[in-house]
Formats: sequence, structure tokens, C-alpha cells
Amino acid sequence: MSHNDIFHSLSKKWNLKTYQNNLAIQRVETQDNKKFWLKVFTTKKECQDACSILKHYAGRGSVLLIDYYNNYQLLEDVHPGKKLTKVEGKLSISILIELIRKLHKTAKEDLSLPSIKDWALGFDRNIASIDTIGKRLFNHGKGIYHDLLQEKDSWIPLHGDLHHQNILSTTDQPWVAIDPKGVLGPIEYEYGCFLRNPVPLLLSKKNSKKFIQERLSHIVEQAQLEKEKLCLWAFSQAILASLWAIEDNIPIWRDFLDIAKLYDSSFV
Repeated sequence: MSHNDIFHSLSKKWNLKTYQNNLAIQRVETQDNKKFWLKVFTTKKECQDACSILKHYAGRGSVLLIDYYNNYQLLEDVHPGKKLTKVEGKLSISILIELIRKLHKTAKEDLSLPSIKDWALGFDRNIASIDTIGKRLFNHGKGIYHDLLQEKDSWIPLHGDLHHQNILSTTDQPWVAIDPKGVLGPIEYEYGCFLRNPVPLLLSKKNSKKFIQERLSHIVEQAQLEKEKLCLWAFSQAILASLWAIEDNIPIWRDFLDIAKLYDSSFV
């Protein structure tokens, strides 16, 4: 579809008077002067998954989904105060845990979402990158990830991308999650993205390894989770994230790889 065709469709459906092409997310305004956020996804499936999890959350700890069309999402106009990157230490952990509890407060629903087992295909899909990240780390990350998949943990609908940039303070709620992927997996998996971020700031710490260990200890203490399992997920997910970044030609893959090594050295 051309830009004009897209604008015509969106304007007709949502009564929009503003829209800019080639923006992944933008603030839009309707003819009656109401403001929303408009997000565009690369594929319709990605949009559907994100919409499914946002419907499940129903604005409880997350941005509220207003409507969707094709691979476009119309979201409530949240007014962010700051991102979680501006909060440090134990307080950031407390905010994260409270938000995760809020997001997963309701009973599990049978949502049609990909699972972390589906995401594991990223290892095989990026086998050509084995020399880039190193055979040992690749095999170790893949092996641990697949071993964890065999554990009999209950799976729930997860945000799937809960890093510091996707956690905002707002005028309506203390902290909300934005931009979910939507994936099924164990609760420990939800912490993996946070534990490898923010980059490159995490690696600039005077003692990154000590900082990571303190983070893990705070999560274990406050969320009552198993430290070894959190560490294993954090390591294997960082390897997978590095492969995804290589696949997308994003230089950040080196940071994720360096962070994976820090988690690797904590239990190997």
C-alpha cells in the first residue's frame, strides 16, 4: 500500500488528522483533538501477538490498547515522566518486581502466542554466526537454553521485552510497561531482558560483575526466585539476544556477548 492509501485507511478507521510515514511510533491526533500513540509493526503477526498480550493486561501495569488494524496499533496517550534507566540500585529492582506482579496478577489465559521454545529457533537460524561469537559460548548458551526448556515450570503470558526503556513512569500510574512482544514462558524468563540491560551503561560500571551479582541477589530476595535459574536464563538469553542483534546488523551484539560472559563466569 502507498503512503496515501495507508493514511486514508487509518484516517477513515480512527478519524485521524495527523500521520507521518516511516515512523515506527508516533503521536497522532484525531479530528476531535484526542491524542493517541500509533505504532507500526514489521509484520501483522508481530502486531497480533503484541495486541493479544496487551488485551490480557487490559491496562493493568501496561499501556492501554485502544484498537488495532492490520499491522498498526492505536494506544492510549501516556505521559511519561521518566524511564527506568533514571532509577538505580535496589529501587529499580523493586519497581521491576512490583510491575511484573501487576502484569501477571490475573490467572493464565490460553493466548495464541509464540513460546520461548519458538524463540529458541534463533540459535539454529543463526548458526552461521557461531564463529563470530565463539563456538564455546554459542554451544553453551544453546545447551543451557534447551536444558531449561525441559524443566517442568508453569508457563504464563510474558511481556518478553521488559528492559529499562520499556518501563515508564506516567501521570496515571506510577510505572507502566510498553512495547511488549508477547510470549509464553516461565516467570524467570521475564527478568532476562532487564538483567542484560541497560547497554552499554551496564558494562561501564566500575565492577560490572559485582553489580550483576547484587542485582541477582536483590531479585532473589524480593521476588523469591531461584538464583541459579535466573542466572542461567540471563546467560542463555544474552547469547540469543546477541545472535538476534547480529542477524539485524546491530552493533549492540558485542555488548550482549560481553554481558553473557559475566553471567557465564558466575557459574561455570
